Amino acid sequence: MRTINTKTILTISGVFLAVPLGAACEKERVRSLSEGEKVSPVGSNLAPVVASGWRHTREKTKFHLGPFMMEDRSHPPLVRYVGEHGVFVENSASGSSAGISNGASPALDLPPIENADTAKATVETYFLGSGLPQDQTDPAGPGLHSSGSSATGQGGETSTTFSDYTVSFARVVDGSIPAPSSLALAEMKASGETTKESVYWPEIPADIIADARALRQLQDDPLARSSYLAKVEASIPGAGSAPGSVAIHHSGPNAEAFVVFASYDVIVGRTPFHFDLNGDRVFDPPY
Repeated sequence: MRTINTKTILTISGVFLAVPLGAACEKERVRSLSEGEKVSPVGSNLAPVVASGWRHTREKTKFHLGPFMMEDRSHPPLVRYVGEHGVFVENSASGSSAGISNGASPALDLPPIENADTAKATVETYFLGSGLPQDQTDPAGPGLHSSGSSATGQGGETSTTFSDYTVSFARVVDGSIPAPSSLALAEMKASGETTKESVYWPEIPADIIADARALRQLQDDPLARSSYLAKVEASIPGAGSAPGSVAIHHSGPNAEAFVVFASYDVIVGRTPFHFDLNGDRVFDPPY
């Protein structure tokens, strides 16, 4: 068993590399790959195997830096590529990366990809070429967020100007198990350059996928499900009767050690809760 220390917090102009999940996990399962584990296609009828990770590096990116100025390695494990129009940062420990344009970057004024389907397809092709594992992307396809600006005329009328589409990818492993802590998004111009990127897609060990399968199997067996939900209810009142689902959660790119676990997830009121195979509550991994 190994742990990966990544003590330096990576933020760029307020943009984080992954969605923060909250407090530290009480029942941490700190895992990384052992030499005996192999990466291969996964499926529910096969023995669980490692879900491979992906690193989106400077050599693969189309992020618009502008005229190159410097490469900064003064704060390991971070490597910062700083150009006149933006900065691209890699975390060599966690494997995360991000790029953000300066507010005055001329790339922000380049023509956008105006068609939503074209934006999705173009960014998907770009990320697949960089190494995004296609079998780990949500079959529903990438998400889409549009940005723009609005203005109010002298007569009170409001007009909106479209700016860009940001395309994001949700991760699934073993065919259909969500891994919502992973992240891949980009904002791409019609020129093929990107003006915003954020990627964090770590390896997920085989035993964690096995735990997720076991949690799903519990839900398929009426007697086992009833016993399990009774334990969940005893831990958090209302959780045993709330709709639930199975997911894999992992720590963020800035955590000092990589933490990953499978859990049965429910929402009680507005609060999400996670439970392990024993029906005991576990907490969000560190960011």
